[in-house]
Amino acid sequence: MRKLIVVIGATLIGVGALTTSVLANTPGPSATAVPQTANSGDHAAKVLDRLNDVLVGLVRNGVITTQQKDAILDAVKNAAGRRDLDARQFIGDVVKGTSGYLGIPVAELKAQVMKGKSLGEIANATAGKSREGLLDALDRAADARIKAAVDAGKITAAQADQLRPKVHEAILKIVDHDRPAPVVSQ
Repeated sequence: MRKLIVVIGATLIGVGALTTSVLANTPGPSATAVPQTANSGDHAAKVLDRLNDVLVGLVRNGVITTQQKDAILDAVKNAAGRRDLDARQFIGDVVKGTSGYLGIPVAELKAQVMKGKSLGEIANATAGKSREGLLDALDRAADARIKAAVDAGKITAAQADQLRPKVHEAILKIVDHDRPAPVVSQ
């Protein structure tokens, strides 16, 4: 009996590790709203297949029943679908969005950031543009990604309502973040 408990405990630890791998590698809504490739879905399927193989071996050895194997697989699949939503998935490529709004090439924008300017400061220094306008443009783009996720059934309207303020706060931090200008030794 003690041996059975040890085997089941070790199995559950292995299943937990594999579940973590599935959850970490199951694709969610993309940060840049690029359609998922077949490869990202294939990875999750391969991980589940490996888990199934392990569980089938345990069934074969009499450690667990077929019903327990099925229950474990169902629990892993359901957990993968219930991942907590992350605002980063909906923010998008802020540098590219800023480049588009300001009409400044990405390389030039990155060079200014490397010199210690925030995206908001760059926007305010650009003729006819502003930090507030940049925030508005990035928020609208993020909101469009959130709406697309709702329309596709990937998130609920309630989840979208919870995400919007988190996404706005994240965008605000990115736009206002400045890095110190590098020290040049002489």
